[in-house]
Amino acid sequence: AGSSVNVPWDGPGPGDADYMAAFTRVLLPIAYEFAPDLIIVSAGFDAAHGDPLGGCHVTPACFGHMTALLQPIGPLALLLEGGYNLAATAASVEACVRVLLGQPPARMQTPLVPSRVGLSAIASAVVVQGRYDAGFWLIGADGTAVVMTSGHPPNLV
Repeated sequence: AGSSVNVPWDGPGPGDADYMAAFTRVLLPIAYEFAPDLIIVSAGFDAAHGDPLGGCHVTPACFGHMTALLQPIGPLALLLEGGYNLAATAASVEACVRVLLGQPPARMQTPLVPSRVGLSAIASAVVVQGRYDAGFWLIGADGTAVVMTSGHPPNLV
């Protein structure tokens, strides 16, 4: 129990802002605390904008940024495992490979404001993770760190 971290999208079409918020507020703090010797990403691109199955709107630039954010944590391997729109998958893979080769990720559209669906998913993940880790860190929108000790997230809206 507590060894998997899921961010449960419970609504239509999360996009770049939702993914980046979940990545920076939930997943990265846990990854840094865990300090893995190797990170293996099951790189499915069904969340890519235009994929017929995922229903999400994540751009290649966002995939590139998530790849770049993982690099300082430890050695990184991306294993392609999905994506059902060949053009969207190819563009997303290219963005990630460029980052792995040392190029900066492409610029994302701004502002990156998470949707209510995204904020709700982040809050749910924090509540669940807080049950297993009394010292769970949440990075707020303003960059401040909050320690979760009660299992109840702060108001993220």
